[in-house]
Amino acid sequence: MLSIGQRAKLIEAIPTKLANFTLKKLRRDRLGNDDYEFPSMRIAILSQGIRSHPSTAGPTRKDRLGYQGDVRQWLGEYQRATISLTILCESETAITDQETPETLDQILYDLQQEISIWRLGLKWSTDLMKVLPGSMRVTYLPPIMSHTTEHWIYPANLDFTVEYEFSTLDPTPNIHAIAYDWSIPCESGTHFIITDYHPPCYGMGISVLGWKSEFSMDVLLNKISKEKSYSMDMILISD
Repeated sequence: MLSIGQRAKLIEAIPTKLANFTLKKLRRDRLGNDDYEFPSMRIAILSQGIRSHPSTAGPTRKDRLGYQGDVRQWLGEYQRATISLTILCESETAITDQETPETLDQILYDLQQEISIWRLGLKWSTDLMKVLPGSMRVTYLPPIMSHTTEHWIYPANLDFTVEYEFSTLDPTPNIHAIAYDWSIPCESGTHFIITDYHPPCYGMGISVLGWKSEFSMDVLLNKISKEKSYSMDMILISD
């Protein structure tokens, strides 16, 4: 599901200055949000935690900003959430609707531009969250009469979907030291050179070719040995 930070960033990204009006932005899941000022916007998260892809095995992303350039990786998956915005406009004069429906249309039109074209300014590279194109839907609701006055209230719902990263930092420590114990025969002319790599990057590849063996890794053999096989002990030290 959305983290507290992701939810706050998403709600903050939803604009309130639309069609020359400043809408009051309220959370539909808060009991204290019953201040009926118009025009206003009520925000609700209808669903979240829906996995976007059939399989997201492995880390979602990596970087090398850890201790001494250690690789950091985040474990998780990509998920989707559906956001619902309810826009409410009230007629200015009692018992009439005035131009309230047109005002509602203009607010919805401006809001659609912010969501569909500008994607609320959310970028995956910085926010790990984005608006999915083609996911928006507008539903007009029947007008209702205000309970305290004789003004008409015109509501409409605008729903859209966002994709986000649901992840946690992998706490597994990086490997900072590797020691090799090679049982290589000390024949005349057989020797090897150790080549250093910046931790925690180590590469290894072993290729057995019939009667002879070749090693391609951070230990380089200058001569192909005549032995059939070798034993190797690798000691991994995590500090």
